[in-house]
Amino acid sequence: MATRLAFPTLSGIVLGLLVLCRPISDANAQEVSALESIRAWLKSAETPAEVASFSDLRTRAFLVRDALAYNVAREYVKERDAGKSHLEAIAELRELTSRWRHFRNVVELRVVITGSEKPGSGTIYTIDARSFPARVIGLRAGRKRIAGKLAGITNLSVKNIRINKYLGRKPGLPEFPHIQDPFKPAVSKPFKVLFFDKQTVDVGLLIRKSQIEKVEELEITLANIKTYTGPFKDNRIDVNLGRTWALLPGMKGTFRFKGEDPPLPQALEKVLEPVRSRL
Repeated sequence: MATRLAFPTLSGIVLGLLVLCRPISDANAQEVSALESIRAWLKSAETPAEVASFSDLRTRAFLVRDALAYNVAREYVKERDAGKSHLEAIAELRELTSRWRHFRNVVELRVVITGSEKPGSGTIYTIDARSFPARVIGLRAGRKRIAGKLAGITNLSVKNIRINKYLGRKPGLPEFPHIQDPFKPAVSKPFKVLFFDKQTVDVGLLIRKSQIEKVEELEITLANIKTYTGPFKDNRIDVNLGRTWALLPGMKGTFRFKGEDPPLPQALEKVLEPVRSRL
């Protein structure tokens, strides 16, 4: 008697595939949920304490009490957004051990400065490269001066610029006999200047916890920022026809911060474990 072979039905094949794929789908869903919880924590931590508006600038500031958790979270999200898996992102974080050591026992203050003029308006904002950041961003808690160490900058570029100044005779003024061509521009030597890109600059400052542990209010001052409106070609600022490249008046604002960070989500705690184990 011939033996009949039993072949699986189409419904049986589909059911088997669903059973095999379910653990993978559940794992992916858990990873997505964990990533979103870290994103939500970052968004909460980056909520500005207050916004101060000055004549030409708008300033936002927020303080993160756990600088290590904040920077690890940012790097992890960056790696995941670049298409890396959870395990690949963790491997990248482990390779940055020397970097993470800078964030132990410090808080991070982030100051976001935005110019009032929109990009493309012809107005630019600049900072003397030699004065940044110590003579640009000042911090005080009451009468106590707070020292901050630069942690990072976004949207601030370095350019070597020159200044054009025509020395031609103005009506009612004597001529300059020592100038052969009175309408030839006098061009300064090149010097380094920091430029606001996209009219917004994001500055991170690290402050020792011992300096700011119980502080919830900071006075932030801005100084030595210049503004210029006019043609800007070949990295040259043209100060003719009444145009000026002038310092903005000093600006001061008081910011109140939260006493503590939002609680760390469990997903971020797990991401931090392999990093902390190497410190």
